Amino acid sequence: TILSIPSILYSRLAVYPSTARYCVMDLSSLANSAGMDTGRQHAVTAIFFLIYKSVLTYWLPLTLVIFPILRMVKMVNTMADNQLTISLTIAVTISFLVFNLPLATIVSARQILTLPSAHQTYKDRWLMDVLQSLFQLLSFFFHIFRPLVCMVLDQDNFIQPRNKMEFL
Repeated sequence: TILSIPSILYSRLAVYPSTARYCVMDLSSLANSAGMDTGRQHAVTAIFFLIYKSVLTYWLPLTLVIFPILRMVKMVNTMADNQLTISLTIAVTISFLVFNLPLATIVSARQILTLPSAHQTYKDRWLMDVLQSLFQLLSFFFHIFRPLVCMVLDQDNFIQPRNKMEFL
């Protein structure tokens, strides 16, 4: 809940000339109170989105999990892994990292390009939107992969001939 405080405090309803209404998050008032010039106020919002959408959701978990996973790799195919719990943990963790890497990369790139006030053409913005949508879709396949990896690694529990008498 602490992470949602900036979202709550700096969200507002923006009404565009076409009378379309959008909920936007604008931290320019925070940048203004910090004494930043008008041309650089969007950088605070870009930094917040970089941290909120990319660092906290992907890059921080990656750094926290990389060393335990490397230690667990040494334990695969040992007596400690006779129930495949270590193999399953490694497979699910690595699949999360693989399926979400493209999305985290494109979100990071978008926010980093926004920081220096680099002018993006309509084509560039459209390409970023399409790639982000595609990578968001790809990241959802992680939820399909998780049960499949469990079925593949623990085939004994899923492929057993059932006795007909069990159902009676």
